[in-house]
Amino acid sequence: MAVESSEVQWCKWDEQSGDPTLVSPGLIVGGRLAPSYDDALREGIGNQSIWSAGPMEFAASLDLQLTNESKILIGHAIRTSYTEAAMQEIMINGGTGDHDFLIENALIRSMRVRGTPGEPVSATLDILGRKQTDATDGGSNAAIGAGLMEDYFASVTIGAAAKECMGFEISLDNQVEYAWNLDAKSATEKRLPPGFRIKRERVELSLDLREKQSPDIDADAPTRNIAAVVIASDGSNSITFTFTNLGHIGGQPMEFVTDNGDVLWRYRFRGKPGSLVIT
Repeated sequence: MAVESSEVQWCKWDEQSGDPTLVSPGLIVGGRLAPSYDDALREGIGNQSIWSAGPMEFAASLDLQLTNESKILIGHAIRTSYTEAAMQEIMINGGTGDHDFLIENALIRSMRVRGTPGEPVSATLDILGRKQTDATDGGSNAAIGAGLMEDYFASVTIGAAAKECMGFEISLDNQVEYAWNLDAKSATEKRLPPGFRIKRERVELSLDLREKQSPDIDADAPTRNIAAVVIASDGSNSITFTFTNLGHIGGQPMEFVTDNGDVLWRYRFRGKPGSLVIT
């Protein structure tokens, strides 16, 4: 059996459908497709024990350097409804030259987007699906655009003003988990998760700034309507993260540095559900 290298790995995605047109998620630099389960050892008295197959979990993660192809995928981290939580289901297909996995009926469980000088804007997506199909016919990567969303095209503003940002991180946790039940299940699907529970989202924005801000963190009623905009771009196409109604968390720490390093002020903000929009 030949050893397969990263040269034959591939990964594509699409919105959940019966006839998908699988496309590139961006420049993939890490992650994994990780269907799994744990056998449970049920133990009783007298040295009795029985193996029992546990429920399945169909997880995936993608570490991306962002391109224009990433925009729609990242947008599906945002809910389609907040009143009764709902999200767009997606499918992830990937593998090697001889094998592939298709994870279906998946949701983006969490997302982190990061930017720092000298590096492309990157993202990590944590994905949870409800079923998987294995195949042995392999595949190939879809076409990808020519431009990465590099740091020198990025833009970060707070209240429409630039603040000498030296790094940012956007964190969105949709708190997606499987919703198990004791209803009768069809043959071949008894260990598959029947649905999802989508709990309240958690949104945070962290910024490392050269310019000290003057947040009223010790006021009787601190400001909690802060607006911020983070733009990732390849020079022609962009992904815009718009925040509204943010509040400060964690004070305004300053780290001591040596070797003539920059003094940076770290600011963390938390948003209410619905405070982040991606366009």
